[in-house]
Amino acid sequence: MYLSLFTFTGRQSADEDPRERIKVIHIEAYFRNAMPPGEYPYPFWHSADKWNAYETANELKFYLTPAGQVFVVTRSQGGSEAARGPYAQVTPPAFEGHWQRTDSSGHLQPHVSLFSNKYSAANPFLPMLDDAYRNFATDARKATCLECHAPDNQAEMDHLVLLQTPMHASGEIDRVIKEVRNGEMPRDDVGLRKEIDPKLRADILRTAEEFRRALTEADQWEAKRRVTEYGSHVAPQP
Repeated sequence: MYLSLFTFTGRQSADEDPRERIKVIHIEAYFRNAMPPGEYPYPFWHSADKWNAYETANELKFYLTPAGQVFVVTRSQGGSEAARGPYAQVTPPAFEGHWQRTDSSGHLQPHVSLFSNKYSAANPFLPMLDDAYRNFATDARKATCLECHAPDNQAEMDHLVLLQTPMHASGEIDRVIKEVRNGEMPRDDVGLRKEIDPKLRADILRTAEEFRRALTEADQWEAKRRVTEYGSHVAPQP
């Protein structure tokens, strides 16, 4: 959830933890500590200790299982300071006890983007997409889906799928529709299939499919816009 708050230099290395005998990937990274306050997911400076822990980190460490899967990620101060550059220590805004606030332009902060940071402001499908996501998220909460599909992984799933943000949900919507339709989801706190009201299951499927259609419409509009702006002979991506 917080990886987007770091900037990466492209430098990385790998070694083995001498105590646990497990592989570790080190990626050089620095905290983006000078963003506009509204771009943080919440007032990150509410705790001086928390702000300092992120601000002084200089690498992220990815720990791998013997099968090569990442099972935990930590931030560390054991890397290099050589490329910190503009990300030196800054004084964060004062925290006045408000988790949300209205800025001088009358906009609610932190900035609620939903999909506006991914799509063009001119995309005519943005309002429909926002509404579709909110409807799907509301039904998912009614079925307690978001209690398990969250970063704290209370259900201790081996493969954690995040759904509680618009961008995470958009990347997993096909899986959601398939597993809800097959009765694989939702599950209870011990991992067993959980029976829910048939109407609620139908509502989840309906709003999930509407969300998927809205994503398709928005993506297709963006693709046409790129062709119009850059011409039809766009070089293929590697």
